[in-house]
Amino acid sequence: MTCLRPHDPRTKTAVPPPPRRTARGFSMTEMVWVVAIMGILAAVVITSVGQVINGSELTAATQKMEMLNTALANYAQTGQEIFYTPIPGSAADETVVLRYLQGRNPTNPQPGSPFVSPNYQPVGSSNPDDYRLEWMGSQYALLTPGQAGTGLKVPFDGSDIGAAWVQPSSWQPYGK
Repeated sequence: MTCLRPHDPRTKTAVPPPPRRTARGFSMTEMVWVVAIMGILAAVVITSVGQVINGSELTAATQKMEMLNTALANYAQTGQEIFYTPIPGSAADETVVLRYLQGRNPTNPQPGSPFVSPNYQPVGSSNPDDYRLEWMGSQYALLTPGQAGTGLKVPFDGSDIGAAWVQPSSWQPYGK
């Protein structure tokens, strides 16, 4: 007697091979868990991004203020200081001081002038939702959203850069 193995094709009583495992998908419960975890992570990230944007706007506005105050210090090193009376409720004083920093005396050029790029063209704003640079009489101060006051608006979209300011032919530098 011969013994046939179960997988021998000559026998009719062979045990069928085990079924193949097919790839299976995710169950509904697994999908719900994944979506829930992704939602929690998204909520954390979105909150963090909002805080980063607010911090970056404050940093950019502070840098604009420091740029103007550094230009004032450089202007003072030429032997002239700007003391201009602040005008509450108007951005005219901020603009006048800015123009002195952007000017250049053609007959007697000051070293380093213009101290601020003539392409810097901010507009005045008294909107308490804006960051603004207010003239305090001898330097600029930063007004953050929520503070009352008028000054040069600090936009974050580059709209304060435009065509260069052209000084009038009768322009004279300010100061002692």
